[in-house]
Amino acid sequence: MPHRPMTAVGSDLHLVAQLAAKTAVATVLERAGHPDPRLPGEHALLGLRRQPDWAPPFDLGHSAELRWLPATPPRSGCPTCEAP
Repeated sequence: MPHRPMTAVGSDLHLVAQLAAKTAVATVLERAGHPDPRLPGEHALLGLRRQPDWAPPFDLGHSAELRWLPATPPRSGCPTCEAP
Protein backbone atom coordinates (compact mmCIF):
# COMPACT_ATOMS: atom_id res chain seq x y z
CA MET A 1 0.00 0.00 0.00
CA PRO A 2 1.44 3.43 -0.88
CA HIS A 3 2.19 5.92 1.85
CA ARG A 4 -0.56 8.49 2.32
CA PRO A 5 0.89 11.64 3.84
CA MET A 6 -1.36 13.62 6.15
CA THR A 7 -1.10 17.24 7.04
CA ALA A 8 -2.80 18.80 10.01
CA VAL A 9 -2.88 22.24 11.51
CA GLY A 10 -3.06 22.94 15.22
CA SER A 11 -6.82 23.47 15.16
CA ASP A 12 -7.29 20.02 13.54
CA LEU A 13 -5.26 18.38 16.29
CA HIS A 14 -7.25 20.32 18.88
CA LEU A 15 -10.55 18.95 17.49
CA VAL A 16 -9.24 15.39 17.48
CA ALA A 17 -7.86 15.75 21.03
CA GLN A 18 -11.16 17.14 22.33
CA LEU A 19 -13.08 14.26 20.76
CA ALA A 20 -10.63 11.72 22.21
CA ALA A 21 -10.94 13.28 25.68
CA LYS A 22 -14.75 13.31 25.46
CA THR A 23 -14.75 9.67 24.37
CA ALA A 24 -12.47 8.63 27.25
CA VAL A 25 -14.57 10.43 29.87
CA ALA A 26 -17.86 9.14 28.43
CA THR A 27 -16.52 5.57 28.40
CA VAL A 28 -15.35 5.73 32.03
CA LEU A 29 -18.60 7.29 33.22
CA GLU A 30 -20.76 4.80 31.31
CA ARG A 31 -18.85 1.87 32.82
CA ALA A 32 -19.35 3.44 36.27
CA GLY A 33 -23.14 3.43 35.74
CA HIS A 34 -23.67 6.99 34.46
CA PRO A 35 -25.30 6.67 31.01
CA ASP A 36 -25.86 10.41 30.42
CA PRO A 37 -22.64 11.11 28.47
CA ARG A 38 -23.14 8.01 26.28
CA LEU A 39 -21.85 8.55 22.76
CA PRO A 40 -24.26 8.07 19.83
CA GLY A 41 -22.20 5.48 17.94
CA GLU A 42 -19.15 3.22 17.87
CA HIS A 43 -17.22 5.14 15.22
CA ALA A 44 -16.91 8.87 14.70
CA LEU A 45 -15.99 10.53 11.42
CA LEU A 46 -14.60 14.00 11.93
CA GLY A 47 -14.24 16.11 8.81
CA LEU A 48 -10.97 18.02 8.93
CA ARG A 49 -11.62 18.97 5.30
CA ARG A 50 -14.88 18.76 3.40
CA GLN A 51 -14.99 15.80 1.03
CA PRO A 52 -18.48 15.83 -0.57
CA ASP A 53 -17.29 13.75 -3.55
CA TRP A 54 -16.08 10.83 -1.41
CA ALA A 55 -18.13 7.66 -1.04
CA PRO A 56 -20.52 7.44 1.91
CA PRO A 57 -20.06 7.55 4.82
CA PHE A 58 -16.91 9.61 4.18
CA ASP A 59 -18.76 12.27 2.16
CA LEU A 60 -18.57 14.95 4.83
CA GLY A 61 -19.78 18.29 3.52
CA HIS A 62 -18.29 20.66 6.11
CA SER A 63 -15.07 21.10 8.04
CA ALA A 64 -15.50 19.96 11.65
CA GLU A 65 -18.60 17.92 10.70
CA LEU A 66 -19.00 14.94 13.03
CA ARG A 67 -20.84 11.81 11.92
CA TRP A 68 -21.42 8.88 14.27
CA LEU A 69 -21.74 5.36 12.90
CA PRO A 70 -22.50 1.96 14.41
CA ALA A 71 -19.89 -0.77 14.39
CA THR A 72 -19.97 -2.63 11.07
CA PRO A 73 -17.87 -5.31 9.38
CA PRO A 74 -14.81 -4.03 7.45
CA ARG A 75 -15.55 -2.50 4.05
CA SER A 76 -13.88 -4.03 1.03
CA GLY A 77 -11.22 -1.72 -0.41
CA CYS A 78 -11.11 0.53 2.65
CA PRO A 79 -7.48 1.37 3.55
CA THR A 80 -8.42 1.82 7.22
CA CYS A 81 -10.63 -1.28 7.61
CA GLU A 82 -8.58 -3.86 5.79
CA ALA A 83 -5.56 -5.53 7.34
CA PRO A 84 -2.21 -4.62 5.75
